[in-house]
Amino acid sequence: MIRNLNTYRRPGFTLVEILVVIAIIAILAALVVGGVVSFMSKGPEIQTRNDLLQLSTALDKFYAKYKFYPPDQIKLCANYSQYNVVADKASLAYIGTMWPNLGQFTNVPWAGSTAIPATGIVLEGDQCLVFFLGGPPVGSTPGLMGGFSLNPRDPISIAGGVDRERFMDFDTGRLVNRPTVAYPTGHPFPSMFDRSDKRMPYVYFSSGRYGYDPTTPNSAGGFTPAGILTNPVIPYRELLLPPYNFHQKSRFQIISAGRDGLYGPGGVWTQATAGSMSLQGRDDMTSFYESKMGSP
Repeated sequence: MIRNLNTYRRPGFTLVEILVVIAIIAILAALVVGGVVSFMSKGPEIQTRNDLLQLSTALDKFYAKYKFYPPDQIKLCANYSQYNVVADKASLAYIGTMWPNLGQFTNVPWAGSTAIPATGIVLEGDQCLVFFLGGPPVGSTPGLMGGFSLNPRDPISIAGGVDRERFMDFDTGRLVNRPTVAYPTGHPFPSMFDRSDKRMPYVYFSSGRYGYDPTTPNSAGGFTPAGILTNPVIPYRELLLPPYNFHQKSRFQIISAGRDGLYGPGGVWTQATAGSMSLQGRDDMTSFYESKMGSP
């Protein structure tokens, strides 16, 4: 059979077709790479938002059982008789409400195998968050929380194999015993660190049983990551002057320092003023606002 040489074309792509394909591939690659880079850059933010959601859900479970949210400061003493000042009454009120059958207790191992000094040990908000949701520390294993036993007369003891309750199962790799003034090498009760590069703990403020009180040390003194900051973190409120209308005033506030590892100053904040947020607080994330604190 004789081919018609006037109509025959050699199979293959022309130079123009090849260039068009290369251009399309380049555009698609740029879109994919851009999407991956954007996702990776927002990855820690997404994970932090997930943390805030999980912590909030666990706190609501705690509230459903005890009818108050965990305090953002508490003093734990091994013996009832060691609570001997007026300021201790609030701590005893929380303990008595959660475990009314404890009575005038003795030798309660609140800190697991770590001995508590006779003067007691004070937990700040970040440590309260982990303790009340996860239970007491277990042995010398960093970050392992034992949960609370269901024995109404012995809620802390690890021995005996009794059933235990946790409101949240913490990732042990995320719990760190941060230093404080009283414990420069690490507080016996761990804090939950956020997903940011700086690894800062989640700050926790609570309405508790008594509501936010800006005149008391736990709220006015705020949170100090190393116990030495001049301007510690304080809760966020909507109004400058009394009556102080705190965000989530009947619940709680959880604050992440964001990627820069610097907490905002707290105090007055509204969505309308978010754009003028101080530089160190713009990338902070909280349990009461769905975007960064510096995003209107």
